[in-house]
Amino acid sequence: MEVIKRLRKGENPSSIAPIYGVGRTTVNDIKRDAKKIENHVSKMKNADGNVKARKTMRPAKLDQLDTVMYQWFSQACSQGTHLTGPIIQAKAIEMNKKTW
Repeated sequence: MEVIKRLRKGENPSSIAPIYGVGRTTVNDIKRDAKKIENHVSKMKNADGNVKARKTMRPAKLDQLDTVMYQWFSQACSQGTHLTGPIIQAKAIEMNKKTW
């Protein structure tokens, strides 16, 4: 997001690249995909407004299941439910069977 902010202020991709240790082409790719990146970041915010750490924007294979799981996960977390990987996996399998 910092790179996008700098680009919008008019900074040159060649001057931004060394600051973040990436190539000029990477900065240009970020510039090209700025809207997509911003949409992804807004979806990745948790209840506190902090963005979860993630470096890739790989889309879910089953978007509908992903949406339902995210709603369930958010609700469970807001109720203080402790969720582990196996619990989340079991719920995803259950919801996948119900949905399809």
